[in-house]
Amino acid sequence: MLRSLVGSEMCIRDRVSTQSTGELSTMEREPPIGVERTMCDPEPSSASAKGWKCYDMWRYEHETLDHEKALDDVTTTSGPEGFKEGVLGLCAPITFWEDVVSVSFFLLLFGSFFGIPISIISGFCLLPLPWAASLLAVVITAAVWPLSYHPGLNHWYITDVLTRYTSYRVVMPLDLDLKGIGPVFGLVPPHGVFPLQNLLTHFVWPKHSGFYVRGLAADAVLRVPVVRHFLTWMGAVSATKANAVKSIQNGFISGVSPDGIAGIFEVNDPDEVLVILERRGIYKVAIEAGVPIMCSWTFGTTQTFSASWGGKGSLLPELSRMFRTSLFVFWGRFGLPIPMRVPLTTVFGYPIPCKQMSEPKKDADPASRRAWDQEIERLQEEVLATYTNLFNKHKEAYGCKHKKLVFK
Repeated sequence: MLRSLVGSEMCIRDRVSTQSTGELSTMEREPPIGVERTMCDPEPSSASAKGWKCYDMWRYEHETLDHEKALDDVTTTSGPEGFKEGVLGLCAPITFWEDVVSVSFFLLLFGSFFGIPISIISGFCLLPLPWAASLLAVVITAAVWPLSYHPGLNHWYITDVLTRYTSYRVVMPLDLDLKGIGPVFGLVPPHGVFPLQNLLTHFVWPKHSGFYVRGLAADAVLRVPVVRHFLTWMGAVSATKANAVKSIQNGFISGVSPDGIAGIFEVNDPDEVLVILERRGIYKVAIEAGVPIMCSWTFGTTQTFSASWGGKGSLLPELSRMFRTSLFVFWGRFGLPIPMRVPLTTVFGYPIPCKQMSEPKKDADPASRRAWDQEIERLQEEVLATYTNLFNKHKEAYGCKHKKLVFK
């Protein structure tokens, strides 16, 4: 059973019972692992880090040949107590041109969620049938045509502009040497309406460690033209356990927002909500790949967009989970699908080592199944404790000390 975690203002809601699980499909709706969820308000605990460093990635000059010096120029440090109040939530200055470029990019990217279905419907209403059918054929082709990974995209000019637009910062323990870690499986919540940090980690992680990222994305997203093109080119793959393990074995960093679609429907909560307690699949990936889990939390993600799905009692959240797609309306800057200029700060904890093993089959001996379940339970305890410490350590420095982190 999951023991009470030590950390201020950490809450767990609902109650579940022990169930066994099968294969992971898309990291969604995994059965619970035997957690009795209770409301709790534990005593504060001290973080294990001896200090913290912050990379102001929005200031990073990627064109330099001396990347070590470039990183040093954008790095600030603090003691074990963390950074001063508000310093991690400052908005970076950008030029008018950079603002125009960012707004145009996001309008094209996120506008495709609305523009493509509207175009198809309008085509069949306003155009001759052969033309409308041709338009539909073009869209379907764009949605299924095979695409290739282009790692060079993560160094394009637009990636630097987006990093400045989001005032992106990365915080981690002072003694953490990313170059010596090797491939890891990253947890990068919260999902929010759209986890912008997933884009940003693809852009900046090579500058930190020399490793490239192959993040996991929902199949529904990877079927939307324009969105699928950009995400696939930058490195995203379909969110399956097999894809994650394969990416790690090929030397990449893999990662996922563990709350997935469920996290979309928590953006209106006054606190920060992480839907993770029933997500066994995230631990299966790390165990089978034999790599550490690296937890991170991105402050600001849930503030980039507003969303509506019909209010309390709406069937859209359940239908979204059932069909593994997002059924809701969202908006941001100017009332358009453009994220607000909210600073995004991702804080990382120490990698959590995993014991490599294969998932026991249904007819496996009880000892193998017990060892598997115990490893998953151990990882869940450490992951929840890490998130509690990370959130409470840095929330004041970001400027949201009034918020609590809630696990569901």
